[in-house]
Amino acid sequence: MKTLIEGGTGSGSVNLEMPKDLPDLLEAGTPNAWGAAGLCEGIKFVMRTGIDEIAYIEHELVDHCATLLHDIKCVKYYYYTSSQAGVISMVFVNEEHDAEDIAAKLSEEGVAVRAGLQCAPVAHRTVGTLPYGTLRVSFSCFSTKSEVRTFARVLAEACCRGDKKRGG
Repeated sequence: MKTLIEGGTGSGSVNLEMPKDLPDLLEAGTPNAWGAAGLCEGIKFVMRTGIDEIAYIEHELVDHCATLLHDIKCVKYYYYTSSQAGVISMVFVNEEHDAEDIAAKLSEEGVAVRAGLQCAPVAHRTVGTLPYGTLRVSFSCFSTKSEVRTFARVLAEACCRGDKKRGG
């Protein structure tokens, strides 16, 4: 049997060639034992908690976020109540802001988001956000409503520069 990838074996590190004995012959690099263990625990968590419960928690957080975003004048967000996953994408009404700039400001405040096209150019073409993309925030069943409120507050401060929030 010929190898597809070679190098990085632990048993024959001094040699430039792959070992001739199995299983080392077919094991280039270090096996991802930590990744396999993490995947196993993740599957156990999902089985214990249940997909419906996880989806319910994520929907509650996204719904809470959409409610808060509604009150921020400088943000246009994309939210579909009937089939929303734990993600909301947004653009900024003020032309001087773009998703990358706002993401950098949020990062300075300890808020992690993703900006740009998020490997989904067809989706961005569909909603009209090409070529710049959006700012995307994601929530999981480990997120909290307090974290959602922090995100919304920091976002408003980063993009509205003192604009008053609608509705108070």
